[in-house]
Amino acid sequence: MAKENSHNRYLVDFVLKLQKLNNLQLDIPQGDIDEIIKNPKEYALNFVEFQVTNNLMKYIEAHKLGKDFALKNMGIKDGKRG
Repeated sequence: MAKENSHNRYLVDFVLKLQKLNNLQLDIPQGDIDEIIKNPKEYALNFVEFQVTNNLMKYIEAHKLGKDFALKNMGIKDGKRG
């Protein structure tokens, strides 16, 4: 029962931290509509690149949180089962 409560605590902590990271601010780049219509693929690629660059640290932190959660949930600390 104590192990189950521990797993539940890991999950709650993980979800609360992840919720903060998921609060992304998406900025839509403005441009000349005629240029966007001429090459929507370029506009889309620039948009995605801009968003990934702006939020890269949040993506990295979310990945780290997921890894830490999985290891704690499996009872692994510092690469060793504990």
